Amino acid sequence: MKFQVVIDGNNNFFHPQHLLYKDTNVNIIFYYFIVSFYRSIYIKVYVQPKIPMLNELASGLELFGVLQAIKRHPDEMRKLFTITSSEDMSSDELLNILCVAFSLHQSLKDEEISTYKAFCDFLQKLEYKGK
Repeated sequence: MKFQVVIDGNNNFFHPQHLLYKDTNVNIIFYYFIVSFYRSIYIKVYVQPKIPMLNELASGLELFGVLQAIKRHPDEMRKLFTITSSEDMSSDELLNILCVAFSLHQSLKDEEISTYKAFCDFLQKLEYKGK
């Protein structure tokens, strides 16, 4: 998104340096105003609409205990959630970080264990297909 302002009769794209004054203090204040203005527009247009989605994601991660694991192991979990990480997380590393709490009732516990085993198998399939 670009703001277009007519500065010298031509249609030049706005840049804060076009409007700088000779007084340095005024330049700093004016530049700060322009940067703040751009920042507020950016937040309003790009960040604010995504806040409800991010809150839903956080509540979903918290429901399954992943948010707590992220808080306990931020460096390790960064490998999982960012594409700029130079290292990949193996399925074993991920499973070592996650703390599984099974139900006390035996029938529920058996179902949870079988689901956990299927999840472990799924992670290992993903890891070996990627190599």
